[in-house]
Amino acid sequence: RHTRLQGDWSSDVCSSDQLPLDYYRYGIYRVIIHPSEDENINILFRFSYNDYYTHTSLEHAKKLNLKIELITDNEPNYLYYSPDKLISFEEVFKPYVMYLFNLKNQGANKAKDILNRLWGRLGEYDRSKKYDEKEIIINEDEEITELRPCNKNENVNLIKTNKINKPYKTNYARLIPFLKAMDRKKMSEHMFEYRNNIHQILTDGFLCDKLIHSKIDVKLGELKYEGKFENITIKNCSK
Repeated sequence: RHTRLQGDWSSDVCSSDQLPLDYYRYGIYRVIIHPSEDENINILFRFSYNDYYTHTSLEHAKKLNLKIELITDNEPNYLYYSPDKLISFEEVFKPYVMYLFNLKNQGANKAKDILNRLWGRLGEYDRSKKYDEKEIIINEDEEITELRPCNKNENVNLIKTNKINKPYKTNYARLIPFLKAMDRKKMSEHMFEYRNNIHQILTDGFLCDKLIHSKIDVKLGELKYEGKFENITIKNCSK
C-alpha cells in the first residue's frame, strides 16, 4: 500500500506489515531499535529519539545484532526512493572532494576549509533573525529556535526562527540523514574490534587506549594516527 507524494519529494510513502529479512530497500523507516545489554555495542550506534532510521542504519543495527521492530500503527512507516530516483555519492561528490583533497595534500592554503564547507551548505538552515523590544511576533509558518536578550541592549529580544515545513535552504538537505548514517556505519566498522578500549568518540575519530597503528600517511577514508597521551584522565565525557 502506498501513496505518491506530490511536488518534488520524488519518493513514495508506504505502509508495510513486516521488514525484509535480507535486504532493506533505499529509504527511511519507522522502527524501534532496542539497545544491547552490552554498552560497548551501544556506543557504536546512534539511536533515534523519534524512531526514524535510514536503510543504512538498519543494516548497521543488524550487523550489531540489535533487535529491530517495525512500527505498525496504521500510519505510513516507510519512505521509499526507487532506483530511478537515486544517484550515487561518487557521481555527486567525488570530483569536488578528490580535487580539493589532492590540493590539501599538496599544502594548498584553504583547501581543507573549502572542502569542509560542502557539508555546511548541504544542510544549511533557512533561519531568520529579528529584533523586537515590545512583543514577540512570528508568522504562523515559523517556529522559534532561539530567544534571548540582545547582547548590546537587554531590553531588546533577539529572535531566531525557522520555517516549520521547510527548515532548510535547499532540498539537498534530504541527503543529510543518508550521509550521516553511512558515516556512522563506516566509523562503527573501524571501531568494532576495539570497542572495549574506546573512551571517547568524535565525529570522525576516537580516543582508544590500545595502539591500532601508527600510520600518518593514509588514503582518504582510512584511519590516521594522531598521537598519544600518557597518564591522562578524561572528565565530563560520554562516549
